[in-house]
Amino acid sequence: MRRLADLALAALTLGGAAALTFGQGFGIAEFAFVAILWALLTLALRHAAITWLTAHAQRRRAAELARTTPTEAALRAADEESERMATDIRATLHATLEAIAHEVTLARSAAPDRAVEHLEAIQRHAVVATTELRRMLGLLRATHPSDDAAPPPAHRRPRRVLRLVAVGLMQLEIIATSQLWAEGNGAVDPAEPLLMVTQLTLSTMALAVFFAPVDAPLACLCTAGLFALGFAVGAPLLDGVWLGIVLALLSWRIIARPAVPRWGLVALVALWAAAGTSIATFSPGNLGVHCVMVGSATATAVAVRLGDRTRTDAEARAATAAGELASETARAVRERRLEVARTLHDALSGTVGVVVAQTGAAEVLWRSRPDQAKAALEVVAEAVAHARVDLERVALGPAPQQRPGLAEIPGLVRRMRDAGIDVVLVALPASAPQEAGAAAYRIVQECLANVARHAPGAAAEVHVALRDGDLSISVSDDGPGLSPTDRGGYGLTGLRERVGLLGGRLTLDSTPPGLRVLARLPIRQEVA
Repeated sequence: MRRLADLALAALTLGGAAALTFGQGFGIAEFAFVAILWALLTLALRHAAITWLTAHAQRRRAAELARTTPTEAALRAADEESERMATDIRATLHATLEAIAHEVTLARSAAPDRAVEHLEAIQRHAVVATTELRRMLGLLRATHPSDDAAPPPAHRRPRRVLRLVAVGLMQLEIIATSQLWAEGNGAVDPAEPLLMVTQLTLSTMALAVFFAPVDAPLACLCTAGLFALGFAVGAPLLDGVWLGIVLALLSWRIIARPAVPRWGLVALVALWAAAGTSIATFSPGNLGVHCVMVGSATATAVAVRLGDRTRTDAEARAATAAGELASETARAVRERRLEVARTLHDALSGTVGVVVAQTGAAEVLWRSRPDQAKAALEVVAEAVAHARVDLERVALGPAPQQRPGLAEIPGLVRRMRDAGIDVVLVALPASAPQEAGAAAYRIVQECLANVARHAPGAAAEVHVALRDGDLSISVSDDGPGLSPTDRGGYGLTGLRERVGLLGGRLTLDSTPPGLRVLARLPIRQEVA
């Protein structure tokens, strides 16, 4: 598309120049003159238009970003992350739990020989659930680089077209040089070769300043010096199209580029003064043409400079706003991922342990004590049902009132007791603030799951009480405890995070016998 636009621009330039010159009976030299001037003016206007369109797009982007508050962006990003994770959870963990529940149903009604096959299938599904849980916890807790705002699009300059202009300028120089040598007709004025060298040098310097990182102010000063020297000795630079192009290119380069130092404007004024004085003195008839060329270059350069400044300011505002939004959304996504990781671990880790233990017991007891084996399957079914509810809460991004709290702790203790853990609920307050109650439930859940996994056969006690303005949760067991170098896995990491988010303290006491986990959560509102 862009190439077609460039071709259309070139065709328009050549067609317009041909109509203005050949239609009036002029020759090839005049056609080249008009075509190049038209091309330069068109390119300058095109560049200015691109600059202002880009600036407008950046201002619109900055305004759109400014209308989005960090809080809105964070909520939207967190909701999108929840939807993405919900799809993964339903496709893996939830599907595995459904498969376990289905196998439990089949095992209940199957003959003893076939029931064992279903129990083995349950064990395999439990292994799959453990693998998927570890995979998801690893992904959720991995440090992901924040998705910074995409950088604004680079301000493209029509480099390819400008190179074509450079070729045209060189062709013009060839025409002018040929005319100079032809005018000599074998008796060349000694000054003409020097003038041609000067012409080529100045034009090459102007092009170098335009295309390469050459010091534009220094080039202006050198050119002004040449004009002043020629004026002083009475041998001015030859007037012509090339001279106007040199002045226009140098003027455009100084004015259009913000990176040029301020003293470059002084150098440009010196060039204008020296060139204007020389042309007005030795070729006053062409002064108006040069003024039009330099004036056109200056006007478009001013437009480009202002557009660049506007674009730069808009890009800076957009980058600042995008950075704030990116930081806030990254924080929100990170918090949501960690919350899901904690809840996912709490909901499923203990359940998988119960499934493995009770299914193994059912497999052993199925032939000799079928009633006890079926009771073990009931424990598995109930644990899986609760885990599925918890997973659905995770997938839906539960509202606070949907989260389990203090009222659900007795049911949790009963289920763990049915699963074979010797656990006693010693104390439980009637109520507590919602956030603290939900955290207390998850702390008790994780601690009892750890007892089932790491201290089978140990006795456990659960104490939950209001003390000195804090909600105190204590879970102790008489198992082997933690080794001095053991800092725990995902579960204890999640406990520390939960307690820390509420401004509480978590203490692990592994003084024999057993392990005691003590959490104190400050109560920030009155007990309901």
